[in-house]
Amino acid sequence: TGLPTSDLWNVQLLTAKSKLAPIKTLTIPRLELSGALLLSELYSSISKFCEPLQQNLLEPIFYTDSSIVLGWLQTPTYKLQVFVCNRVCRILDVAPLQLWRHVSTLDNPSDLGSRGLLPSQLVGNQHWWNGPDWLAQPETCWPTSTVSIPRELPETKTDVSAMVVVAEEHPLVLWMSRFSNYEALIRSSAWVQRWFYNLKHVGCCCCRMRTGTLQKFELDIGLIACIKAVQTEFFFKYASLKQILKRFEKLMPFVDSDGILRVGGRLTHASIPESQKHPIFLPHTSHFSSLIVDHYHRMFLHPSSSTLQAVIQSKFWIPALRRLIRTRGFLCLKCYRSRASPVCPLMGDLPRCRVNGERAFQHVGVDFAGPFSLKESNRRKAALGKVYLCLFVCMATKALHLEAVTKLSTEAFLASFERFVARRGLPSDVYSDNGTNFLGASNYLKELYQWFQSSHTKQEITDYLLQYRITWHFNPPQTPHMGGIWEAGVKSVKGHLQRIGNNTALTYEELATLFSKIEAILNSRPLCPLSSHPSETDYLCPGHFLVGGPLIAMPEPSLLDTRENLLSRWQVVQRMSQQFWDRWRSEYLSTLQRRPKWYKQSENMAVDDLVLLKDDSPPMRWPIAKVIELHPGADGIVRVVTIQTPKRATFKRAVAKLVPLLPLSYPSYP
Repeated sequence: TGLPTSDLWNVQLLTAKSKLAPIKTLTIPRLELSGALLLSELYSSISKFCEPLQQNLLEPIFYTDSSIVLGWLQTPTYKLQVFVCNRVCRILDVAPLQLWRHVSTLDNPSDLGSRGLLPSQLVGNQHWWNGPDWLAQPETCWPTSTVSIPRELPETKTDVSAMVVVAEEHPLVLWMSRFSNYEALIRSSAWVQRWFYNLKHVGCCCCRMRTGTLQKFELDIGLIACIKAVQTEFFFKYASLKQILKRFEKLMPFVDSDGILRVGGRLTHASIPESQKHPIFLPHTSHFSSLIVDHYHRMFLHPSSSTLQAVIQSKFWIPALRRLIRTRGFLCLKCYRSRASPVCPLMGDLPRCRVNGERAFQHVGVDFAGPFSLKESNRRKAALGKVYLCLFVCMATKALHLEAVTKLSTEAFLASFERFVARRGLPSDVYSDNGTNFLGASNYLKELYQWFQSSHTKQEITDYLLQYRITWHFNPPQTPHMGGIWEAGVKSVKGHLQRIGNNTALTYEELATLFSKIEAILNSRPLCPLSSHPSETDYLCPGHFLVGGPLIAMPEPSLLDTRENLLSRWQVVQRMSQQFWDRWRSEYLSTLQRRPKWYKQSENMAVDDLVLLKDDSPPMRWPIAKVIELHPGADGIVRVVTIQTPKRATFKRAVAKLVPLLPLSYPSYP
């Protein structure tokens, strides 16, 4: 601060303040900015004590020896980084920009405090107590600052500017982009060219006005006009024809008498049409080229890519034509429907009943097969009837139980179910298809389907099962892959029947005996791959969980003459059972770990997606439906959805029976 004494000022240190440098390393400009902030805060604190003398005080002046700090103070705050911006705002709130001046480092007394001096050195330091000598003189005698603010300041936001040159599109090309059909474009262009011709020759007696239907030469004129517009638009970026020739020198392009750019090539002496010798050059990025590909694609009945490429190149030369053909082919609805493939979501995890060891036939899968021919007796001309196979499969051990059912009635099925329960025990859960799977098998199964779908049949079976607290689980309609365990059992049984049956009609007793033998054979099949080592002859089969071993094994020697004190039969049986389940967990479960197919995750369907409903008809006749509800599994993957047809009918279907329609951005082909 300074007090006037005659013509000079008495400059005296009033207060000073310093801070330790922060632990985090800062750049020198940031430290200088922190010093300027400390100066403004110091002035704000002492100005409160000088309020009584406010009228006698002159305007304060703030000095800094950092040109970067002065540059930051002069820069708009929105152009500064956060650290600098916050501190500049706080400084300018106390000390406006016009109060800040630059001082050289030699004349700055605050540098003595920042460099560090002993108290004994500060006591007699006149520069510390009184500042530079010129400060005591009138302001007109103060030195003029010659500091220059750096043009590029650190910690400022870079202004990103881009110069965009928008080329004006050819008006005819812009008009052509509104068309989605090649023939419609050429005919419209021909009508426009006729209108210009008639307008040009109005009142001319030597030229007849063109009227009536369009002639072939008029269509050619319309095509030439479109080609010229496209070539002009594409080659506008080239300054001259020489640049075009250099860019496509391998094609040897030239301009014909009509002003059209054509490909030169090496086929001048070939006995082919002139348009094939020198095809018209067109860019593959133009909308006109896409219309040409679509036109010939429809004209030649959706041919292969190589065929379509050969046809187009006989008249037009389009670079990257094969890629363009593939791109436009993906937008053809008819081609897409003909090669449509259903969605294959990730194969789901096995249900709990398949991977947890419980009593055999605790969880059961049920399926029907047939019909098979049945003789009423052994007489030569005995009447023939029908018999059906009812298959029960254990979900955990794959053990099978086969029953012959003579009629498609609720009573006959429940009788077979009671025979199964009497011999295998009462199950807690029963799994089966929904019944619609029978439709696609053969005409013989229509009767079975109608019986199974009958509401009366379902109600009677449900009431019966409720008495024994049995839960029946139905798979979604038309999803045989979700019941693969019983479908595989039916396939195995039919394989044996086809090899030994010889299409011979059997009596009920003979057929029941045959089913029992096949059941024993299938329950003796190994659950795990067999070892090739000669010492390992034992294997795990479903029969181990039923009778303790394969059902087709040789009988063991009798132990009736062995004393009871040498045997603990209960412990032996229990240990054998536990060993079978241990082997089931260690050997069989590991074979179920791998996903044989559907091991890639596909995108889940969404509500309002349009799909094709796959059925037995040709793909072009598959109906279109809309997804209205999703049924995700426990893992979040959607494998079943509810769809709605255009007739407002709703169905629940597996996504494996649906083909998603791509969101076409191009109008579908007629």
